Amino acid sequence: MNYREMMRALLDGKVLEEVDNQTTYWYMSDNNIVKVEKDSLPWISYHLPLPGTELRIRPTYIDINGYQVPEPLREVPRIGATIYVANTAYRFKSCKWDGTTCELEWLAKGLIHLTKESRDTHVAALLSFTKEKEEE
Repeated sequence: MNYREMMRALLDGKVLEEVDNQTTYWYMSDNNIVKVEKDSLPWISYHLPLPGTELRIRPTYIDINGYQVPEPLREVPRIGATIYVANTAYRFKSCKWDGTTCELEWLAKGLIHLTKESRDTHVAALLSFTKEKEEE
């Protein structure tokens, strides 16, 4: 994420987190950039993350049958982006977004994720509806 994308996301009210350290994140408050680190109080940061620090927009979660699932993609990704489809019938590793009719249907149904882990959590949540209950 470059500086421009980072500032746009912050100004849009998104929370950014470090990819390698999800306990450190940044957000905007009263036109100030606020940094929060694990086990510390939020503080106004007068600088953005160091160059080379990989950031992402912190995912939001949805509840599916008691599973906290990262929210699926809601916007069309860039052509060529790697996507993972939450499909309970078969699991392909990944594919590249081409904007096909099929991919647009998956997007509309909320089945596309940008990480394998998110897709796997979504699939587990969907399969939990048909899983036999363990006897108590």
